[in-house]
Amino acid sequence: MVSNKNQEFSTLNEDLGPSIKSLIESIKTNSDLDTVVLYKKLFKKNVPIHLRSYVSAFLLKEYMGKTKKRSTKKPGEKSLFINIGKNRRVYPSDLIQLITKTADIDKENIGNIKILDNYSFVNVAGKEADKIVSLLDNAEYRGRKLTVNFAKKDI
Repeated sequence: MVSNKNQEFSTLNEDLGPSIKSLIESIKTNSDLDTVVLYKKLFKKNVPIHLRSYVSAFLLKEYMGKTKKRSTKKPGEKSLFINIGKNRRVYPSDLIQLITKTADIDKENIGNIKILDNYSFVNVAGKEADKIVSLLDNAEYRGRKLTVNFAKKDI
């Protein structure tokens, strides 16, 4: 029985470990630090100290459940290739911010994001795909010229 729980923890750690590290990195680099501090104060005021780790774990579970549901491709979505990845310390939140600010679209039009070492794939609403490609292709991001085009395969 104990080994089953250890195996379950190990599997969860493999699945969620990188996501947790990504969340921590997002918090460290988040440009809206005032909002994060406000949420921290709200959390501290409303959650008893002995329940904080449980509430944090529950919130993480809820968050990860919602992001996993988001990973299925919706009808009409198109996959885009972007030539930046983990080696450039790019996270999903960075790509969402880049796309929403540059193309002036809502983040609801962005679907699954897969970041690999040197490049990334992003699912976007079909009606916004051409606009995103035209605005981001050859744009400069973190000192590097972006190549953005339609992916050969869907993610």
